[in-house]
Amino acid sequence: MKTKLIENNSNDLVVFLTGWGCDDNQFKNFSSSKNLLLCWDYCTLDFEFDFSKYNKVSLLTYSAGVLIACLLQDKFPEFDKKVAVNGNPLMTDKKFGISKKIIDLMLNLNLDNCMDFISTYLVHDEQELKKFLSAPSYRPFESSKQEIIKLQEYCNLKFTPIEFDKVILSDNDKVFNPATQQEYFKGNFVLLKNASHHTPFLRFSSVDEIFNL
Repeated sequence: MKTKLIENNSNDLVVFLTGWGCDDNQFKNFSSSKNLLLCWDYCTLDFEFDFSKYNKVSLLTYSAGVLIACLLQDKFPEFDKKVAVNGNPLMTDKKFGISKKIIDLMLNLNLDNCMDFISTYLVHDEQELKKFLSAPSYRPFESSKQEIIKLQEYCNLKFTPIEFDKVILSDNDKVFNPATQQEYFKGNFVLLKNASHHTPFLRFSSVDEIFNL
């Protein structure tokens, strides 16, 4: 796993477990009033960080990051708040997870088909596509392929699902099925209407906006 600490002169910290294929460049314009620990690249689950100097530590998870948070609970402190966005821990479950069709697309992304994948599954119009491409992930395709292979393996590990304080779902998510997502979280969620297909961060400029929903 890779991490980057963004310091904002705060005694509080947000741990942000991003999604599959993400990197720190994607969130370079994503501000926070608290210090922000960006986490990405789950080809390994190696994680070390000194939380001792912080008064409060909150958790923000996105897509695959929801699963990763469940797997790393013994390495985290007690969180003040826990938020999940467009994901659940059962990534490969036949009912609640990502379909085999989409996982196969993830495994076979390349220069020829990546734009079609982004346009179809991640954003829903030209304006969002332009914003998405203004801060793209620079992850190599092979790295993302290895990551989805490892994520499928992680789904077979034993873990206790986290009880999130807030769950945020897009009403037209094209990666996780919105209907089964809502069923999984049993009504305990905030539904973003007319949101991006899978990247609702395009409508927010800061971590604070998400926690204050």
